[in-house]
Amino acid sequence: MMNHESRWYFSTEEMSHSPNMKLLQHPIKELLFRQSAATFIQHIGQKLNLSQLCICTATVYIHRFYMFFSLEDVDTNKLSMVSLFLAGKTQNEFRKLEHIIKVAHAHMNPLFPVIDVQSEDYLLLKDELIFLETILLQVLGFEVEIELPHPYIVKICQLIKGSKELAIRSYILATASIMASTLCLQYNPKIVACVCINLGARWSRVEIDSGSEKHPWFYYVDSTLNAEFLNELTDELGKTILKNLISMRCLRFLKR
Repeated sequence: MMNHESRWYFSTEEMSHSPNMKLLQHPIKELLFRQSAATFIQHIGQKLNLSQLCICTATVYIHRFYMFFSLEDVDTNKLSMVSLFLAGKTQNEFRKLEHIIKVAHAHMNPLFPVIDVQSEDYLLLKDELIFLETILLQVLGFEVEIELPHPYIVKICQLIKGSKELAIRSYILATASIMASTLCLQYNPKIVACVCINLGARWSRVEIDSGSEKHPWFYYVDSTLNAEFLNELTDELGKTILKNLISMRCLRFLKR
């Protein structure tokens, strides 16, 4: 099942021929690269006190950008700073570029956390990021408003009369789906929301009441969705998130 109502949804074949896939030659390596970029954005975004929706918006920008360029073309950390800068403007959470640079520099250089804003290196970096923002906008086709699965999580949980616990767990999984997987490049946010709720219910060991004998609950969200495909995507997301959590724990252990 594929969604063709937007140019931002890609088939498995298209995903396998992205510039990064051609460079890295392996889907796991390509996914790890995206997860690393998403983690960097998450760290910087939190330090900038940006909302989770704003951080997710910046992460989707990154996902979309790297469908047309490889990590060799554009430095990921620089693009991440620009993505947060742009997302902050589109989400009415504006942060000065100088502030973003300072926070990112401190994160990347813990031994020398302060950057001299009068230095030539800083001024060159700032000019580069301003130029990179124009490149990002062009790649995005100036489509900067991102539809995320999070609002649908809230609406669907109200529809199915889901518990507060299920709503919170599913909402967190919606963020995890953007950070750890490429579902946002393959399926519309309604489908992703259904996957997150299905996974949330599975991990909470609760049954979702359809409220109707005629159709399952997810039919009323997206009538093209069937149980087999929903469970297939749920399995995929669950495994991807768990693998990502394990790898992040291993990284933290190795850094001790």
